[in-house]
Amino acid sequence: MDDPVAQRIHYENADRMLLVSFAAGLTGIPGRQVRFSNPSHLDQTLKTVLSVQEAEKQERFSESFFH
Repeated sequence: MDDPVAQRIHYENADRMLLVSFAAGLTGIPGRQVRFSNPSHLDQTLKTVLSVQEAEKQERFSESFFH
C-alpha cells in the first residue's frame, strides 16, 4: 500500500481495535475505570489500569496495617 493516507487510516483502525479488545478484557475496578475514562490511546489505558492497580494495592496495605 503506497497511499500514505490509506496507511494512516489502517494504522488508526488497527490501533483502535487493539484498544477496544484490550479494554473489553479488563475486569473489576480497573476495567470500570477504563470504561469511565474512555481513553483514546492504549498508553492512556495502560496508565489508568496501572494507577488503579497501585491504588488498590495501597488500599489493601493500609487496611491490613491499620486493622
